[in-house]
Amino acid sequence: MSQGLKDIAVFFDLSDCGRSLLGVAANMAERERARLIGICCPDLEVVSQDSGQAYGAAARAATERRGASMAAELMRAGQVLGDMAIDLGVDAELRAIFQSEDSRTLALHCDLLVVGYPEAPGARFAWSSYAILQQVGVPLLVVPNAWQGDIGRHVLLAWCGAAPARSDVTRVLPLLASAESVALMQVDPEAWSEKTVAAEQPLAEWLAEQAGLWEADLVVLGGCDRGEAATTVFGKKPRQSCGMVPLVLLF
Repeated sequence: MSQGLKDIAVFFDLSDCGRSLLGVAANMAERERARLIGICCPDLEVVSQDSGQAYGAAARAATERRGASMAAELMRAGQVLGDMAIDLGVDAELRAIFQSEDSRTLALHCDLLVVGYPEAPGARFAWSSYAILQQVGVPLLVVPNAWQGDIGRHVLLAWCGAAPARSDVTRVLPLLASAESVALMQVDPEAWSEKTVAAEQPLAEWLAEQAGLWEADLVVLGGCDRGEAATTVFGKKPRQSCGMVPLVLLF
């Protein structure tokens, strides 16, 4: 029996897009009775009006300004996260990612990671939803920046039948169990590149068409290498070729 999703994490910032994405994750946390984890990447650039390199007392002052700016940014993010959690009655936690690998590893520990596309609010260090998909090992929910409406009420499961696919689906059984309907679609992994190249149509667009036929608001796609999936789904140049993905993808 599935144990349910305990932690749903989301990259967000204080922009309108970031707050909207936080709301998506918060609503899912409420429905799944999970803890909501907000992840922020504070701006590490030194905030200084002085040009050139700072030394001595000037360097200490610049460091203090940077620390104060980061603390204020995290405080505002924590307030937004806390207010939303109180409104929905869910537990919440704020995590920050700095430059160290340890901070990234600890911050990304969760059952489901939510990220925006094509812009990924809150994810800096040249990260994007495309890059995150290639790097992280947890189930990843990619939400188009312009998405409005429910997520996970009607699910389309793209199934290739391989052993990795069975493992991927097991990890997201709580989402399938809480859905009102789940449709199963057989997918041939070897045909993915043909759908992208021969038909000149990214797989994301093809899946969007299938989701539209089934009136699905969430596509569960698994059973393939994440790096391969990132290129196949979003195209070789995701930001240029795919633009705005018109559906929600879960890897």
